[in-house]
Parts: sequence; C-alpha cells; structure tokens
Amino acid sequence: LEYVPTTKQAFHLAHGRGWFYDFAANRWLPSPAEKVNVAYDSWSCYDSTRNRVCVARKDIFLAYDIATDKWSPIQGEGQPPDLGSCAFGALTYDSAGDAVVFLLKGSGIAVYDPARNAWSKASPPPEADWRRRNVNGFYDPDLNAHFYHLAGDSDDNGYMLAYRHRKAKGN
Repeated sequence: LEYVPTTKQAFHLAHGRGWFYDFAANRWLPSPAEKVNVAYDSWSCYDSTRNRVCVARKDIFLAYDIATDKWSPIQGEGQPPDLGSCAFGALTYDSAGDAVVFLLKGSGIAVYDPARNAWSKASPPPEADWRRRNVNGFYDPDLNAHFYHLAGDSDDNGYMLAYRHRKAKGN
C-alpha cells in the first residue's frame, strides 16, 4: 500500500490488479491498467521523482506510471536474480539519492539507480537475528534515513535498524 501524493490516493496491488483508494469518496477504484503477473506477497515503494510505484516479487520488478496508468518491466544491469517477497525485506525509495533501496533479509542492501538503470550492492546484511523475523520498513525524507523493524509474529522482542544510502545534496 503506497500513498500517492500527486493524486492524494493510496495505491494497492491485489491479485495483479492495481487499485486506488479515494479518501474523499471513501471508496476503492480499479486502475485502468492491465493486470500484471504479481498476485501475492509483493512489496512496493512510491518513486516521487518519476511519479510511479515500483513493485517487486521474486524475479519480477515493475513500475506503474501514475500519469499514464501503464505498467512497464524494469530490468536493470546487475539486478539480483531473486528480489524476495514482502515478509523477507523492505523496498523503499530514497528521494535524496534518487534510488530504490532493497533490504533483503540475510542478503544485505541492494540499490537500484533508476537514472542509470543499474543495480549495486550497497551493504552486507546487518548483524541481526533474522530467524523467525519479518521486516517492515520506511524511508523518512526529513532525516534522509531508512528504518527497518524486525519482529516475529506476536513476539515482544523486535528491534529497529537504520540505514542511510548517501548524504543529501547540499549537506
């Protein structure tokens, strides 16, 4: 689920169909775009520079263009063969670095640079107890930092990780 500021709606992908939640009308509206082959356990982030939602699952990496209501595949140089699924990492857009940041459980951080259409390995996995823990994450543009919460289902012993891809321009 991603908030899209340009439309003031939330975007959700369910069973291959994009949906927009209209807060003013209090209803879900289907996207006019064709269905895609991502049915479950995908993860996403909103790319504010390109006004699109990036979606990943296993070997699929797609972009939904908000303005044109069209999907397009992304296949950048050096793309990891397995982008995982939502329980095993987090996908966030770094507006200061214009990059899509993937924290892959047990694999570390991989970064997709949309301007170059290329991937790089940014960081090894943090020293953390990954067993039976799912990952949730978000990017805070004011702090220019990615935050990740690792926790098991109904466990009280979760913890937070933080990552900064690069310094913001002008800092």
